[in-house]
Amino acid sequence: MPVHDSRYAGWLVDSVRSGLVAIGADGAIAALNAAGHRVLGCAGADPAALIGRACREALAAQPVVVERLLEALDGAERPSRAELTLAPHGDRPALTIGYTIAAVRDAAGAVAGAVLQFRDLRDPWSEGSQPWGFNVERFIRRKSEETLWSGWSRAEGGLHKVSRAGHLE
Repeated sequence: MPVHDSRYAGWLVDSVRSGLVAIGADGAIAALNAAGHRVLGCAGADPAALIGRACREALAAQPVVVERLLEALDGAERPSRAELTLAPHGDRPALTIGYTIAAVRDAAGAVAGAVLQFRDLRDPWSEGSQPWGFNVERFIRRKSEETLWSGWSRAEGGLHKVSRAGHLE
């Protein structure tokens, strides 16, 4: 499919694993991907249904995010990396995100909107997180000795299959 296909921009936004939300100069949601929808606890079941709605309404669960987006419409340079604590939402506790925010400019350089890209910075060891797969291998050539923390077999994917690794807890 050619990149000039009108659907390409939507596919691009949906493919980003980080959360992404953008507003137009009028403060309406211009883009929102599934990761952003989930982490921000947006109203509505579908990110696409929020396109065109006022960000104050669509992102009501996170007023500090709304303020950051609206502030970015002034076009001033913002830090390329910052942290922000999101309000608890539903059964999810407050969490910290790392984010980058920027004004979106048109071809003439005028501010056309703002975009916020972010990642959840929760401690991977916190309750409810997935265990990390980890393995250690030692090979002593002169003895033809191989030692592993968690055993493996070539038929089961070898060391490249993380699900077969030891777990750190």
